[in-house]
Parts: sequence; C-alpha cells; structure tokens
Amino acid sequence: MDSTLLEFRNADHSEADKLALVLERANAERDGISLPTVLENDQTIGYIQERMSRIDARTQVAIYGRKIIGFAISHPLIDPENYSEDTDTEHLSLLMIDPDYWGRRIASRLLDITVKHALDTGRSHLTLWTRERDNRRAQAVYEHKGFSLTGIPKTTKDGRQVHYQLDL
Repeated sequence: MDSTLLEFRNADHSEADKLALVLERANAERDGISLPTVLENDQTIGYIQERMSRIDARTQVAIYGRKIIGFAISHPLIDPENYSEDTDTEHLSLLMIDPDYWGRRIASRLLDITVKHALDTGRSHLTLWTRERDNRRAQAVYEHKGFSLTGIPKTTKDGRQVHYQLDL
C-alpha cells in the first residue's frame, strides 16, 4: 500500500452511501459471508446518516486513492435517560474498515484522530460498544490502543455487547 495515496479527512453527509458499503463489507467479512460489491441495503444509508447527524457528531474517513476505505463516527456521549450531554466523554459510535484494507493500521490511525479530537474538545474519556462474540479482531485493536473493558452489560438485536473505555 502506497502511503502517499492514503489520506484522512472529515466526511461529507453526501458520502453516507460509500460509508454504508464499507460497513456492509466489514460486517460481511466478520460474519463469514460473501462481500458485497455494491450497497445491498438502503436502510444502511439511513443508519449511517442518523449516526452522522447526531449533535456534534464528527465523521472521519480514510481514503486510499479516491476510494473511502474506512471511517470513524464519534460524538459527545448522550445520557439516554435524560438526553443530556456528558461533556467529559466522547463516544465512538462506529469504526469500520473495508476488509480489503484490514491489517494496515487504518483503524489505529482513525482511533488516533478520534482521540486527538476528544482531547482537543476537553473530553477525558472515550467509550465504545462492540459485539462480544465473533469480533475478536476489533477488540484486539481497542485493547492494543489502551481501551479497557468496563463490565457494563448491554444486549441489542445483534446480541450481547461489551463496553470499552479509554481514559485520556
């Protein structure tokens, strides 16, 4: 991979379809199914748009050549009980890398950018949720970057989730 062709920048809302394809490809690889070459589910675009539209959300993309190969979406943590912002905590909502680029430190670099943004905005913690099962690759990246399991439980339609936190 020619590092001179790799760039990181803020995403534009009009790129939600490209981010949705990255998400579908990463999930397909994780789940051991064939990788889509075109977006197969228009609902995925809506899911990405909703995440990108949250209050103070920041979406960073990794681009290789002219292709989006990864992205990270973060925003201030919102307390679901009263919808108030936790000014101390940034929440990593999504971090996805196209499987063709796994193992090339793209996720690590996007995490570094997210951490810098969190620090620059006065946050003292970065949190995330991820699937407990069949997601060891992602968990290894988080643990390598210094995230710790908190033990906070959560179950979603995708199964049991594990909560990680990085103290900045």
